[in-house]
Amino acid sequence: METNLWSIKDGSLLRICSRDGKDAMDSLHGGWVTDLHFSPDNSLLVSTGGYIKWWDVEKGKALQTFFPRGTALKRIHVSSDFSTFVTIDSIGILYILQRVV
Repeated sequence: METNLWSIKDGSLLRICSRDGKDAMDSLHGGWVTDLHFSPDNSLLVSTGGYIKWWDVEKGKALQTFFPRGTALKRIHVSSDFSTFVTIDSIGILYILQRVV
């Protein structure tokens, strides 16, 4: 399974985010991708599923993966400056994550 980025303008494949490399096993998201958001400058992407992953859009590589205790993350709420992320998992744990640059 791979994660792909597609152009909504013309439907072309922009980037293949492969399972090869250090993030091979966790690129599956622990299930379906249920939500995603681009940073204001479109250089980063955060996606949720069973995990939360931050991606470098240009390179198509996962930068970091956060593994919650529960599963089935449905939505992630992102601050306008892409620095704070809030979600809740299937067992009711609220996660408030801050991006450290």
